[in-house]
Amino acid sequence: MKERTKGFVAGILTTALIVSLGTAAYAAYQKTVALDYTGIKITMDGNVVTPKDANGNMVEPFAIDGTTYLPVRAIAGATGLIVGWNQSTQTVQLTSWSKNTLKPYDGYISAPHEIFTTSADDNGLESVYMYVDGTIEEFKNVDNHDTYVIKTSQGSIALSNIYQSNDWSKLSVGSSGRFCFKYLGMSEALKMSSGAFLETGLN
Repeated sequence: MKERTKGFVAGILTTALIVSLGTAAYAAYQKTVALDYTGIKITMDGNVVTPKDANGNMVEPFAIDGTTYLPVRAIAGATGLIVGWNQSTQTVQLTSWSKNTLKPYDGYISAPHEIFTTSADDNGLESVYMYVDGTIEEFKNVDNHDTYVIKTSQGSIALSNIYQSNDWSKLSVGSSGRFCFKYLGMSEALKMSSGAFLETGLN
């Protein structure tokens, strides 16, 4: 692919893009840089990762002076981490959900209506971390995974205990509250939206 180069002025964004193993603090500043877009691809265990932002829009990796920069949210999703952003400290927060150290719903977005009406191929939201507010309607076993069907104001979604979440034991039919999950697309077995359950905040 022919290399194409773009120039832009980056302030805080430039600082946020820096990945360092050191402990030095970076002050906010502005710098004009050239971004090289050369069709960089990402794979995880041989599987192609399509980088997207929190709204499901594709984000293209780029290079600056020979160093490759990848979207944090896409990499976090591929490696099973939850990503958050602290505006006051300008900090990207990466957390393993299994440690149960998250503040409620940090790193999740409210599930958009599109996930109830379209496939992941169409809405481009697969692997995005989301939450819904609703009530558990029924229990099912789907593809050898314990699954609860959650009724929400937008529609129903099937959440499976794929990751063996510690919060799963808190759930039962009739439970109401907020349910956090990794969106997986439409379930062929249930003909409804589905996800991998992560954690909950019950009423």
